[in-house]
Amino acid sequence: MSAIPVVMRRETKARAGREVTTLAGLAHLGDAKVRALASDLKKLCAAGGGVDGATIVLQGDHRDRVQAELEKRGFTVKRAGG
Repeated sequence: MSAIPVVMRRETKARAGREVTTLAGLAHLGDAKVRALASDLKKLCAAGGGVDGATIVLQGDHRDRVQAELEKRGFTVKRAGG
């Protein structure tokens, strides 16, 4: 589906020590598709989160589950950071 890789990170900085999983590199999909994908991933992970620009933020460390789902949907996923 996408030759542009989705960059997935686990972050804690500026979040009071709480872990979040961020997905960047989705701007080419458009706002509506990014929001729909975020909704699907939040349901899959049973977690809260949201969309910040073209970046999806999921509460908690869900990298393995999210990577498997995105690859199933045809995305190329690149892990970055811790």
